[in-house]
Amino acid sequence: MVEFVRAPAARWVWWGALALTAAGALNSLSSWLAHGAEAEFEHRLRRALAVHVSRLPTPALARLGTTGLRARLDGDVTALHHAVAHLPGEIAIMLIAPLAALVLLTGYAGPLGLVAVAPAALAAVFHLVVVPRRSRRFAADRGRVVARIVAAVDDMVRGAVITRVHGDESGASARSTTATREFAHGFRDWVGRVATPAAVATALLQPSATLAVAFCVGHRMPVWQLTAVCVFGLAALAPVLRLGHGLDHLGAARDAAGRIDALLAEPVLHSGPAEQPPACGTDSPPPPPTGSPVTSITPLTPVTSVTSVTSVTSVTSVTSVDDDAASAPAPVLDAVTVTMDGRPVLGPLDLAVVPNAVTAVTGPSGSGKTTLLRLLSRGTDPDDGTISLGGTPYRDLPLESMARRVATVPQSPGVLPRSIRENLLLARPHATDEELRAALAAAALPVPLDAPAAHLSGGERQRLALALLTGW
Repeated sequence: MVEFVRAPAARWVWWGALALTAAGALNSLSSWLAHGAEAEFEHRLRRALAVHVSRLPTPALARLGTTGLRARLDGDVTALHHAVAHLPGEIAIMLIAPLAALVLLTGYAGPLGLVAVAPAALAAVFHLVVVPRRSRRFAADRGRVVARIVAAVDDMVRGAVITRVHGDESGASARSTTATREFAHGFRDWVGRVATPAAVATALLQPSATLAVAFCVGHRMPVWQLTAVCVFGLAALAPVLRLGHGLDHLGAARDAAGRIDALLAEPVLHSGPAEQPPACGTDSPPPPPTGSPVTSITPLTPVTSVTSVTSVTSVTSVTSVDDDAASAPAPVLDAVTVTMDGRPVLGPLDLAVVPNAVTAVTGPSGSGKTTLLRLLSRGTDPDDGTISLGGTPYRDLPLESMARRVATVPQSPGVLPRSIRENLLLARPHATDEELRAALAAAALPVPLDAPAAHLSGGERQRLALALLTGW
C-alpha cells in the first residue's frame, strides 16, 4: 500500500491481493491444525484423568466430592481450550507482527514515526498487565463468594427437611443475602478502581487515537510517509488488541492446570499384573469352620478419643444352604492397620471372611466398620498388613478386575433416570432381555425392564444394584 501510494503501479495491487489471499489461507490452516491438536489433547487428557480417578482411594474421592470431580474432568479441561488452541498463535502474532511493523515504520518514516505508537503502547501495557492482575485478584474473591451463594441457594431449595426438623427457617436465606451483598460490594469496588483507568487505556488503544497522533507527527511528511505511519502504527497495535481477553483465558487456564496437576498428584491404589486370583489351595489360609466367627479379631480403635466408647466389635458369619462353594476365594486380612492424620482408625486386625456365608460386622460409631468395608472392596489400602484373595495379595490383583470379585452395594445406591433395562446394560452392554430378567430374578426384583428406575423404592434400588453385580 505504501509503495502504491509512492509510485502507483498495477504490480503492487497484485502483490497485495496475493498477500491477503495467502494470509487468509494460512490463517485458516493454522486454526484448523490448532483446533484438531487441541481436540486430541483434550480427549487424551480426559481419558487420563478418568483412568486416574478410577484408581483413587475412596477417601480421596469423598474429599473431592461429585462437584470437585466434575469441575476437574469438565470445567478445568475446557478452560485449557484457549491456551492450547488459540494462545500459541496469538503470542506468535503478537511477537512477529508488531516487530515487523515497527521495523518498517522506522525504515519508511524514521525514528519520528515511533512517536505515533508510544501513547497506545503505554496504554496497552496498562490494559494487558495492570488490569488483568487486578481482575485476577477480584476473580478469586468472586469465585469464593459465588460458591457461597450457590451453596446457600442449594440449601434453600433442598432445605424443607432441615427447616422441619431443626427449625432453621432463615439460615440459608440469610447466608444467601449476605453473600450476594458481599459480591455486589466487591464488584462495585473493583469497578471503581479499574473502570476509569481502563476506559482511558481503551480510548488510547483505539485506531482513532493512533491516527490522530500519526497525523500530528507526519502532517509535514510526504503522503507516502504519512501512509506508512498510519498503516504500520495500526499494524503494530492490532495483535495486542487481539490478545486482551487471551490473557484472561491464560490466567484461567493456568489455575485450571494447577488444579489438574493437584488431582494427578493424588496417590492411587497399586494395581498388580495378575489376571486371575488363584483358588484356595494348600498355600492359602484355610477358612474358618462353617458357622463360626472369625479366626482372630482384635478390638477396633475408634476414630475419636472418647474414652466412654470401648469399640466392642463383633464379626459373625452365618453360612448359607449351599456348602459346595466353601472353597471359593475369600478375602483374608492379616495384621491390617489403617491410620488417618496420625491417629489409628482400624486394627491391627486379623480376619478371614467365611466363603458362601453372610458376615455381619457390628460396632459403635467410629470403630472402623466403613473403613473395613473400604478395605475389603479395595476402596483404600492399609497402612500396614496385607489383604489377600485366594492367597493372592490385593496389591497383586489388577484394579480393573476387583469389581468382578468384590463389589459394594451402598445403603442408598444411585440409579440413572432411565429404564431398568438401560441401567442393567451398564454392566453387560450386549446382554439379551432374557439374561437381564434372570439377573432381576436373582436379585428378587420382579419389575418390567421398561419400568423407570427413578420410581424404585430404596430397597428396590438396592436389589437393582445387586442385579447389576450379576452382569459380571
